[in-house]
Amino acid sequence: MRHVVQFVHSFKIGGSEVLAESLAKGLSKKKWKCSFWTMSSEGHLRQRLVESHIGAASFDCSAGASFSTMLKIIPSLRQHKVSALITHHFRQLFHAVPAALLTGTPLIHVEHDYHFYSDGLRYLPILRRLLLFVSSFVVVSEELVAEFRQGLGSDVPCIAIPNGVDTECFQKRNEIRLSMRSQHGYDQDCLVIGTCCRLEPVKQLNLLLTAFAQYFRSNGKARLVIVGDGSLSGELKHFAQNAGISDQVVFAGAQGNVDEYLCMFDIFALTSVNEGLPLAVLEAMSAELPVVSTDVGSLAAVVNDDTGILVQEQSPEAIAGAFGSLENPVTRKTLGQSARNRVLQHHSQESMVNAYNKILSASMKSPLRCLLRLSA
Repeated sequence: MRHVVQFVHSFKIGGSEVLAESLAKGLSKKKWKCSFWTMSSEGHLRQRLVESHIGAASFDCSAGASFSTMLKIIPSLRQHKVSALITHHFRQLFHAVPAALLTGTPLIHVEHDYHFYSDGLRYLPILRRLLLFVSSFVVVSEELVAEFRQGLGSDVPCIAIPNGVDTECFQKRNEIRLSMRSQHGYDQDCLVIGTCCRLEPVKQLNLLLTAFAQYFRSNGKARLVIVGDGSLSGELKHFAQNAGISDQVVFAGAQGNVDEYLCMFDIFALTSVNEGLPLAVLEAMSAELPVVSTDVGSLAAVVNDDTGILVQEQSPEAIAGAFGSLENPVTRKTLGQSARNRVLQHHSQESMVNAYNKILSASMKSPLRCLLRLSA
């Protein structure tokens, strides 16, 4: 059986890890044996993978460059008879290239955003050299194609495979909505604003909390639910308490039933300082939620006047105003239906899996194409 390994940073539940998990489940249906390798063993995703019959292993290298990790990858590729290796983000590619070359394993590299390189321009020349040894270089949106071609040079082959989500899993279900609201003590008059993300600085959740505090002054029936965990958990709870909204904010922690939480929400909010094309937003849109988001990364490609509000100014006033603009249930329903249609047409899991399956199958036919390109 063909065996594809996806190489991610850790077993923490983040955007690229969730995408890789979704891709693995889809590729399994295409008769691929799928495994996860990680640099760090941290996180709760391992158990989910095992339950889905997806192999999971870690090289226990949480930071920096590791020559010993590079050496460990070589026998791992051979022992597990890996047919193709997909790396997500720069560090995994850096460690995988030597082993892929020595074993003749086709290598596909995926980048989910550009801010790592805009913050560290010194990595761009290194990435350009590493990409010489890659069968396919994939980014998750057309907007990222333009950014990477500008940063790396227009001669670097780069293709876009938009992120996709399971539209059967993430859909509006009224019975789940009623059940989840009952569990949290919310009646149908409550306007529930929600987000699902890592509790890390890049997500700017202090901005979301401040905006919600302002909005709550004008709508006492508003509630905020934050699904996810991270290093800022304690700090953000303290922030909410100081803002006087701790009774109106739920920190739900990491949850395995994100689809059910989305059913409970009325509005999905994202206040990140940078992003690629986040799966969390696509999942919310698939569940017929209008989105309020900061204008970062590739979000402008999916959040517009038909699907929500893209906030140009990263200020509490602007975000609170956006919440106020979506108080009308009819408006939210119209935007939510348009949002789901957008996902169905352009961001389904099926279309994403088919695209990756195509480039994986092509890479199997010419595993040493990278070396031939160098000698040309």
